[in-house]
Amino acid sequence: MKYFDENSTLLEIVEKYPETIPVFTSNGFSQMDSEEQRAKFAKSISLKMALMLKQLDLRIFSNLLIEAIEQEDTNIDATLAATTKIDDAEALNIVGLLPCPVRIPLLEQFNNFVKKYSASHDVIINHELKAASMGLDWVENNIKGVTDSKDLPDLFISAGFDMFFDEEMIGKFKRQDVFADTTKLEKFNTLFDDIHLKDPKGHYGVIGVVPAVFLINKKELDGREVPKSWKDILKPEFEKRVSLPVGDFDLFNGILLNIHKHYGDEGVK
Repeated sequence: MKYFDENSTLLEIVEKYPETIPVFTSNGFSQMDSEEQRAKFAKSISLKMALMLKQLDLRIFSNLLIEAIEQEDTNIDATLAATTKIDDAEALNIVGLLPCPVRIPLLEQFNNFVKKYSASHDVIINHELKAASMGLDWVENNIKGVTDSKDLPDLFISAGFDMFFDEEMIGKFKRQDVFADTTKLEKFNTLFDDIHLKDPKGHYGVIGVVPAVFLINKKELDGREVPKSWKDILKPEFEKRVSLPVGDFDLFNGILLNIHKHYGDEGVK
């Protein structure tokens, strides 16, 4: 392979291509997120052996790694522009996580906006926008210990919603009515008319939706009909036969909330 081969150790791969770490962590190799743990085990296990232990396909996983490497190379300009920090009391401060599938196009448009807005309004915009694969911990670190709403960033962008209702995080400020939806969007795409995405209290605004797609392995159906709805998936015949992305907590929580909305506690047991 161009960048590595099946005998390359995990440590060799991530040290040369650190952008591949999220690929490992999101596919069951949680230890790869820790430099200390990587040093202990990743230097002695090959890619081939690691994937055999996890029962993951070498070709498919290698393609994921290559995609991460080549995307990093292709989009380095946009990524470098994702972080700007200038000390200025009057500056606008923006912090957030962007969904991985749309991060680069969003960054490109955002960076163009920042240049034009800063020039026309004579204002500095500090922004630090990371990939959602880094997890919410990164955003939470920006608000831990903050007791005064004046010390919060001016704008949060998040791929999830957990910390906005966490009393230890942003929840306590939410109760103080310090947030406001500034999007001025009165309606969303008509596809979402029935699910009431608009915050009735006007604290938050939705700026994008990333759909989750279920894939069906027909070889495992064993004569059963292809499920086409939540009702189908929750049938007894599919018990313990559905795999959910528990590592992607925002998506996982969103799925559970949707099931609970339609089927209550029984649906999520």
